[in-house]
Amino acid sequence: MPRPANWGAFQGAALEANRREALGYQADGSIAGGMMTATVTEIPVGVWLSRIAHTGTPVQVTLSAPWWTYLGEFSAAVRDPLGAAAAVSHLARNQLALSSDYIYPREATDELRASFGLDPLASLHNDAERKPYDRIYIVEATRTLLAFRGKGRPVADRPRLDSDREGPTWNAGRDIDQLFIPGLRDPGAKLSAIGRSALHFHRSMSVAGWLERLALDRGSQFDL
Repeated sequence: MPRPANWGAFQGAALEANRREALGYQADGSIAGGMMTATVTEIPVGVWLSRIAHTGTPVQVTLSAPWWTYLGEFSAAVRDPLGAAAAVSHLARNQLALSSDYIYPREATDELRASFGLDPLASLHNDAERKPYDRIYIVEATRTLLAFRGKGRPVADRPRLDSDREGPTWNAGRDIDQLFIPGLRDPGAKLSAIGRSALHFHRSMSVAGWLERLALDRGSQFDL
């Protein structure tokens, strides 16, 4: 059988470096985000994956990021809370443990878009001069991939500068496994040859719109 497309990312020193990143280790040895445990798993051909990004990020950058979830698990985990009228704006963020400050500053987003020859998206600037993570991307594995798999760590918002109150904590869903897939990105944040050959991009849409459709169509995983 052929090796998984990103087999090299799980050999030698690369294995430990990627495992530490999956576990949330920072350069100073501290831990922020990531998984509580990281087990190597295989993603077969035909598996559907999803991730949350924001509209301002070039698609190629979004698809090259290592953090993904199984679409079926994510859909199932958010469907029941939607039926109980949970707050749409918080639901996906809590299930994936995405802190409120996990966003791009306006200038950083526009600079990133410019590097790909794209215009700035001024209409997305909100009062905080930030562009939120507001879009779901859905892909299908077209080659076998290796990934680290585990439950996400809770992530707390940093306190606001004008307040000493702690921000909310976002608790990763217990029924959702985080997937960390190294090898999808080349230097310069471009989709690697592995990413181009192993991921087939199907669609993206707003998180709010996707959640609303999911709440209405409770009989299926997702209407593609």
